[in-house]
Amino acid sequence: MKRLRRDRRSPRAARRGALALAAAILGAGAAAADPDAPRQIAPDLVPPAAADSAADGAAERAPIVAPSKDRPYGACRREARDWLACLAATAALSDGLVNAAEQRAREAVARRLKTNKLLPETFAKALDLVDADWRGLRDRECETLAFFENGPPAPVYERRLNCRIRLNLERAADLERLFGEGG
Repeated sequence: MKRLRRDRRSPRAARRGALALAAAILGAGAAAADPDAPRQIAPDLVPPAAADSAADGAAERAPIVAPSKDRPYGACRREARDWLACLAATAALSDGLVNAAEQRAREAVARRLKTNKLLPETFAKALDLVDADWRGLRDRECETLAFFENGPPAPVYERRLNCRIRLNLERAADLERLFGEGG
């Protein structure tokens, strides 16, 4: 009977020993790994993201250039890895074009109406109110209607950015035409 009992304990002891050995090996591997390094799951199956390293994609990244009527995407290339990031930065630059056009309109109106100080201030306040409303309508249009616009199939985010760039360019041109030096 004792011999039978000893045989039962021996597989348990072997399992315990194997578990202890596996824990020691895994613990040593975990201690050797860099604790600050992000965990990568199947790195050979998933391409690196644009923010993974600056060195590997720095040569591929397009410079961020303000959009124009001829180049509405600035210097962004659709086939580039950072297409959407570049497009988002270009959309932010197009917001800056609207801000600059508004500032030029304020200055042009102030130069035309030198005799009365109240009129340029009134224009500036009215332009600020109209601008806030216009930006709200632009954002609403680009968030809700851009998905339904004609054009090649594209992700919704890309369509929204394209809509924002297009409307910003139109707004800047309208402000220049209506209130600029030539208007």
